[in-house]
Amino acid sequence: MKIIDKYIIKKYLSTFFVMFGLFIPIGIMVDFAEKIDKFRENEVPADLILNYYVDFIWYFGSQLYPVFLFLAVIFFTSRLASNTEITAILSSVYHLEDLLSHTSFHHQLLFYLHFFLGCLLYQNLIKISMNLLLSM
Repeated sequence: MKIIDKYIIKKYLSTFFVMFGLFIPIGIMVDFAEKIDKFRENEVPADLILNYYVDFIWYFGSQLYPVFLFLAVIFFTSRLASNTEITAILSSVYHLEDLLSHTSFHHQLLFYLHFFLGCLLYQNLIKISMNLLLSM
């Protein structure tokens, strides 16, 4: 793996995880604002609320994962283009096909990670969260 590949991977993944880190707390705040009355009416203990929001992070993240991938690609590519890094990469010996093949490989890797987590982990967490909501 070349240095430029590591640089591109690092920039893309950092953009992706920053977007995740920015949007998940907003989703938590909106959901908490909607459900705070139910929590107070039913006198739900704080540990149950905390467990609900730990599961909610996984649920909300899995629902918006494709959107985060898309936005990260757009933001990452536009940031590279605005810094004229793509021009510098393409003017060197590095070809566009190499750039696209490496980035598409990492997009596929993130997709399969999400797919397998969706099959194994998210389903159990969603069941636990729904049981908690139905018990209120």
